[in-house]
Amino acid sequence: MGKVATGSEPRAVIPARGYYAVVCGAYDIGTQDSGQYGPSQQFVVEFELHRRKKGGGGTEPARDEKGNTLTICMFVNFYLGSTVKPAKLLKLAEALERRKFTDADIKAGYDLETAIGKSLKLQVVHNAAGKAVVDTVAPLDEDDDEPEPTLDSSYF
Repeated sequence: MGKVATGSEPRAVIPARGYYAVVCGAYDIGTQDSGQYGPSQQFVVEFELHRRKKGGGGTEPARDEKGNTLTICMFVNFYLGSTVKPAKLLKLAEALERRKFTDADIKAGYDLETAIGKSLKLQVVHNAAGKAVVDTVAPLDEDDDEPEPTLDSSYF
């Protein structure tokens, strides 16, 4: 039987807006039921969020009112191509690699471990329950500064 965490303070709700982000974690959570799409292997990808520095000149970690670096997680299915719905992993991989994937790329798959430390832009929105979720991902523009990660990264 697992332990229940008690006494911890609720996390601050991440403000809905655009962020620069660095992949700081990727976690294999195994095969999960995907509802009408059937079972699929799923990963959780964790992003360290950054904002443009005031006055320009790069980015800095986005922080809550206590000074903690903000992170957000996104669930992705471990398949690139899908004729049923747009695959989150394909969109994520293309944003991280800053190119469109060919049919050969899609067939070869994507090693999510290579995403650790790579940067992109993402949009955070609040869902009906008020939780912050990643709505869209996009590659950095050529003139965007690469966010420098400040958190340790992990992959398992």
